[in-house]
Amino acid sequence: MRKKVVLSVIMALLLLLSACGGSEAATDVSTEAPEEETEASADDTDVASDQADASETAEKSKVSRDAGGLGGDDTDLPYYMGAWKFDEYPVYLYLGEDFRWDAYNSYGAITYSGDYYDNGDTLLMEYDDGSPDDEFTIEDTGLVSQDGNTCSKVEEMVFLPSKDDSLDEKYYFDSAFANESVDYPDSLKPNQREGMTDTVIFTPTIGAGTGDARCSIQITHEQLTGKQRKLQAGSGPAKPVMVNLLNSVLDHHYKDYLLKVVSTDFKDCGTYYSITGYTWFDSNIFANDDGNLYRGVCQMRYYGPTGYFVAVITIGTPERIEEYYELSQKIMDTYSYKSDWTTSPKEVPSKPGKASSGSSGSAYYWTDSDGDIWYWNGSYNEFVSFGQHGYIEDGEYYESNDAGWTSDDYYESNDAGWDYYDDYDVYSDPGDGYDSWSDPGDYYDTSGWNDY
Repeated sequence: MRKKVVLSVIMALLLLLSACGGSEAATDVSTEAPEEETEASADDTDVASDQADASETAEKSKVSRDAGGLGGDDTDLPYYMGAWKFDEYPVYLYLGEDFRWDAYNSYGAITYSGDYYDNGDTLLMEYDDGSPDDEFTIEDTGLVSQDGNTCSKVEEMVFLPSKDDSLDEKYYFDSAFANESVDYPDSLKPNQREGMTDTVIFTPTIGAGTGDARCSIQITHEQLTGKQRKLQAGSGPAKPVMVNLLNSVLDHHYKDYLLKVVSTDFKDCGTYYSITGYTWFDSNIFANDDGNLYRGVCQMRYYGPTGYFVAVITIGTPERIEEYYELSQKIMDTYSYKSDWTTSPKEVPSKPGKASSGSSGSAYYWTDSDGDIWYWNGSYNEFVSFGQHGYIEDGEYYESNDAGWTSDDYYESNDAGWDYYDDYDVYSDPGDGYDSWSDPGDYYDTSGWNDY
């Protein structure tokens, strides 16, 4: 329709120029007839009529695009302008006020763009890249493409989760931690698992039909047993307890699915301890086994003598696990639980003491005037242990064989059998990559699972 209108205008102008002898004559005809002409010819009358009809049609088209469309009036924008989502798959269309359209994939990237035109009951979509035009019918149920796919109007476009998402929503736990909360983005939705209290599982809001359908972040509070004295005596005694916590969770919840632990990372964060295990899970971790391997990041956090620890379990595809893990850490940074407890049972010095014998580099162990052991990590001091619980030898810390602990001071695991890997040693076996994400798993070939 638009092309026919333009063609009509062009033909009218060509005929007018031919009849009047040039652009100046055409200008005169549009205002006032020359004095030497006393009456217009029949041809001139027809040309003027055609030009007027074309101008009126073009003006109607302009009015329709500015104020028309389903549900529009002289002041409101047309109904079809705004964001739309395909009902059957996670693709969005955005129809702008400038009559430009963009198609967005589930990650928020623009995949196609072009111009669109209001043809009354339909919208004609032209592509910038020259692809064949599309046409959408405007119906009460939404926009319907020429191949029958329906789009529904949405208030906003929600994409798959990203570590850069803003945390605009808040989730409160139940039961014993009903006063505690975390913030999360609208790209995730909270779910509760039957029979599990003080637990939330975040899944992607538009995950269905995408590679993220099986990506999730689970946050749960689990009870501790024992006196926990080692967890309150410095990072040296606390580290093996945290290792046992990680082993216990992996053994209790994931023993049948866990292929390997790639690396582990213990941290003294000042107000809590954490240990993180980077893992590979078999495809049978999901009831509907799809034959694909999945990555996992299992993190335990101890916030002090509450009788609980927090487990943060992130599961995802190898391509997306790092994005979800970074987002999980961003979410946990908003965890509302606060107390005066710190990982150091004594005041933390602002500066390090003299490095112990055998130390090298900017990070090292040192002993204060009380004989207690500290670790300068290059930025601040971490309390390692009281003198009676450990010692430094050749620049390394060791727990004393007779540190005075009883069996109640340990959190015993179920002997999961997974070893602790120091945070600088991310190579679990030959063939692994340079970091925890590079490709810590094995590859499959005709002879089975092998390292490359």
